Amino acid sequence: MKTSPALRSRTKAIRATLPLEALFDRQHPWKTLIGLYRGDYWRLLLCLVFFLLKHSPVWVLPIYTAWMVDSLASGGFSLNAALWPSLGMIFLVMQNLPGQTIFIRLLSVAVRSMEARVRMAQVRRLQQLSLNAQGSWPSGALQNKLMRDVENLASLTTNLINNIFPALVTVAIAVVMTLRISPLLTAFFLVVAPLAMLLRNAFAKSFDRRNAAFRRVLEAMNSRVLEMIELLPVTRAHALEEVEIERTGEGIEAVRREGKRLDFTSAWFGATAWVVFMTAQILSLLLMAYLAWRGVMSVGQVLLFQSYFASVMGAMNGIINLMPELAKGSESIRSMGEILENPDMERNLGKPVISKVSGAFEFKNLSYRYPGSEREALRDISFSVPAGAVVAVTGESGSGKSTLVHLALGFLRPDSGYILLDGADMEGFDLRSYRQRVATVPQHPLLFRGSVRDNVSYGLPDVPDSAVWETLRMLGAEDFVRAMPRGLDTEVGNAGAGLSGGQKQRIVMARALLRDPRVLILDEPTSALDPQSEREVRQAISLMAKGRTVFIVTHRPETIGDVDMELRLCRGELLDIRARGVREA
Repeated sequence: MKTSPALRSRTKAIRATLPLEALFDRQHPWKTLIGLYRGDYWRLLLCLVFFLLKHSPVWVLPIYTAWMVDSLASGGFSLNAALWPSLGMIFLVMQNLPGQTIFIRLLSVAVRSMEARVRMAQVRRLQQLSLNAQGSWPSGALQNKLMRDVENLASLTTNLINNIFPALVTVAIAVVMTLRISPLLTAFFLVVAPLAMLLRNAFAKSFDRRNAAFRRVLEAMNSRVLEMIELLPVTRAHALEEVEIERTGEGIEAVRREGKRLDFTSAWFGATAWVVFMTAQILSLLLMAYLAWRGVMSVGQVLLFQSYFASVMGAMNGIINLMPELAKGSESIRSMGEILENPDMERNLGKPVISKVSGAFEFKNLSYRYPGSEREALRDISFSVPAGAVVAVTGESGSGKSTLVHLALGFLRPDSGYILLDGADMEGFDLRSYRQRVATVPQHPLLFRGSVRDNVSYGLPDVPDSAVWETLRMLGAEDFVRAMPRGLDTEVGNAGAGLSGGQKQRIVMARALLRDPRVLILDEPTSALDPQSEREVRQAISLMAKGRTVFIVTHRPETIGDVDMELRLCRGELLDIRARGVREA
């Protein structure tokens, strides 16, 4: 599938800022958030400066209003004296137009860049994690971490800048402006302002617990919906619509239940904050009215104090109301950290790259147990495969066939024993350089939405069409592709929905053969095919095997034709090795 130079350039620029894994610390989400903006600190600083400029009328207006009221009350008001301050206020208001534009641009660039970096970091980490680690999350949960959790992180940033930052500035300005007039009222401000933190601490554990529970059920629900969509043909074929509706409904009910609990906690939190701050505002007005009656302060100063106090209370109440969003953002950091802090990954950095693969394997005393399993998937397996041999790996389900080839691919690391490739321990070199010379054909053909060309040349953007056609011809797929409405440009549909099972299998095989691999792994290549398609695919396998080391995983050895070796597995043990022991089917 071809990509434009501009897209490749942007992707390279994003990747240049990676890795972010070292910045993630689920125990310290706020420290993590700050670290995620490395490289954009200057932009965020300018963003705060322009926020102060564009928001300045809000803080200056109470001073202007108090001066105007005192001028009127004292009889010293004149139009000439009021003109220049009024024009100054109008100027401050008008500069909000360019100030807001620049502010939003700076904030948007910083936030969107952070989103791209974090998503790219998760994608890269997922490509490096072991199969066991990848399988620990349902696909819906991974989708949630890549999309919703990153959006929550962006929302957390904008809330901090648009709400928390101005609240802190408002408190600072109110304290400075009122301190010179009435230290008593300033002390009143300083006592009331920390109430926000006290209330936050009172509800913090409850918010963390509710957000974590809501995230878990939402991830489970996403996975359930994806599973339901994939099972639609099976569900309809067996008239199980009501069963599937009930299963999915359980997930919907769990989301509703946990969402309601989170909303109730947020509502109680917000109501408590509102009552506290409204009571404080009433007491403040009563105190200021008393001081004005005693002549300690003017009416304009009462208005100034009350305006600032209302602003401080509004800011504090805004912080309180944002606490659920802030808790959601910190929970999203913990969620993404499950991927980015996961240590179960393949380590290739610094290992030598191999430039040639002949395909000779030696498995020595190989054992492997899946995490959490009570028995070993493979136990003390030893055998050798010469370069260019065709090997059938047979056995019943659960015998260890797939585990063996996953070890041969380097997807899994043995608990004991080792694998030699062309005489070298696979643990000692960069497995990515090895896999560039390996191709696999999975049991269930994996096609993506795109054209036939895109699916066959996946990962090889510069392959000419002539090479694609030649590969399809070798596998007996040229005729049906040419018969398609647009040939190579024909869209195969979602997961190859527009193709038969045999057609999909041969396109997947063409993808493998086009790479000209030295090692080829076929996982149950004929298990789901009709007799005619099975014969065609078997002929294609014979052609693909020439000059390559081939592992064919099957529980029906009679369907795969001649091979050089047959490995018979049973419950993780190697029962038998037979040379050319499979008859021609």
